[in-house]
Amino acid sequence: MIGSLMRSLRGKLMLLAGIVSALALLICGSMLQYDAYTGKKRELQHRVQTQANIMAISSAAALAFDDAEAARATIEALAGDRAILAAEIRRADGSVFIAHTFASRPLAEIRRERTAVHVESDIALQNRIGEVHVWASSAELQAMVVRALFVLSAAAIASFIVALLAASWLQRMISAPILALARTASAVSQSRNYELRVQAHSNDEVGVLITEFNGMLAQIEAQASELRSNQQQLEEKVASRTAELAMALKDAQAAARAKADFLANMSHEIRTPMNGVIGMLELMEPERLDPQRRSMLETARNSAEALLGIINDVLDFSKIDAGKLVLEQIDVELAPLAEEIATLFARQAQGKDVEVACLVESSVPPVVRGDPTRMRQILANIVGNAIKFTERGEVSITLRALESEGETVRLQIVVADTGIGMTAETMAKLFQSFSQADSSTTRRFGGTGLGLAITKRLVDAMRGEITVQSEPGRGSVFSVTIPVLRSTAPSARRRVNLEGLKVLIVDDNSTNRRVLEHYLNAWRVHCVRAESPLAGLELAT
Repeated sequence: MIGSLMRSLRGKLMLLAGIVSALALLICGSMLQYDAYTGKKRELQHRVQTQANIMAISSAAALAFDDAEAARATIEALAGDRAILAAEIRRADGSVFIAHTFASRPLAEIRRERTAVHVESDIALQNRIGEVHVWASSAELQAMVVRALFVLSAAAIASFIVALLAASWLQRMISAPILALARTASAVSQSRNYELRVQAHSNDEVGVLITEFNGMLAQIEAQASELRSNQQQLEEKVASRTAELAMALKDAQAAARAKADFLANMSHEIRTPMNGVIGMLELMEPERLDPQRRSMLETARNSAEALLGIINDVLDFSKIDAGKLVLEQIDVELAPLAEEIATLFARQAQGKDVEVACLVESSVPPVVRGDPTRMRQILANIVGNAIKFTERGEVSITLRALESEGETVRLQIVVADTGIGMTAETMAKLFQSFSQADSSTTRRFGGTGLGLAITKRLVDAMRGEITVQSEPGRGSVFSVTIPVLRSTAPSARRRVNLEGLKVLIVDDNSTNRRVLEHYLNAWRVHCVRAESPLAGLELAT
């Protein structure tokens, strides 16, 4: 029953009223019963004390003359009080003169009973000659407590039932509107019908709650209506925009196809005459020309090569941007590829008094699977960029193998220069299309700003990454990491057994000495380094 009451607000109110009334009755009844119990206990103790005092006066002569019969008669006179259990008269020295029990139990047991009421009174004539002890039963007190508990329990149960009935009648005024509010809220939640309302029957707090609830439903209904209207307008706009976007997408796809076709045609149409121009200029080089005409010939050839490089960059960028890039997977020898790039730019670097050093570490596999054309293009773009922005010093190319996973090797290409360097702001936009370090860079060094953008896209297509570290005036370090596959194809280079030879390395460039020492150590050649001819002569002798 209590469980069913606790499942509803009406039941909770009824149960609360019943419990509160029963608790109040129990508290008041308990206090009254405790007061009656203590009063009854004091009354019993006073009565027994009075009997003991009378007995002390009556037995004084019997104790003085040692008259046991008279003393017994005095004790037996207490038999009229049914509460008294036992009594005894003691001499002044504490010895028992006479004792008598009115119960079926021995006196020793009565003495040990904790619930018994024990009183004593002195026997005196001129001086104290003894004392009287009387024990009385507390059974009537216990009986009174039992009766009180019974009456109190019955009253509590009766009050609980009456309180439930009264609360059942009174709670209708409180719970009925709340239950109606709950039913309406449930109906609104299930049906999404915000036109439902709850009727208020009073102006108290519950009535205010119902009024506010109805107002909330009215606001939600207005918002829902506005939302439906906005949704309809939005759907119409989305449909219109979708149609426009579909048309724009179709136009863009057509333009992309036209662009791809145009680039495919122009790639051949532009490169062919430029290659012809360069070829004719190269054929004219052996001719005997005066210095002025030879200078004009070299200028024309350099300009044609620069123009062809720009055209190649633009066409490659357009091809990558159109998604037409296809990567090959063929055998590549990395050492000849790196040395080819170093040799290609050596002439340009020598003209600026810049040294180019190339190191392919022994950890790099001799042959891998990849796209040699694109790898050559990546390396050429970075090395060409480094030489272009380096006025003096050196440009070093280093190839090394990082960690391997099965047949896959992470190849790292590092190009370091001692050029003008870059700021953090410049590095942030370094790989953007048509971007240079500043507006003066193009005027001073030339270029389209597409080389590194193409390199970044090629590296991304190979599932690699490219990073740069630089400081103004302290050069730059470009690092490209790309995954390649090991190849089982043999290298075309013949390996000569040089183990045991002794070689003296003399070079004023520390990078060149390091490169040569690395190669010689890989060939098991004992080498000694010297940074000047004099130092080399000393070591040789």
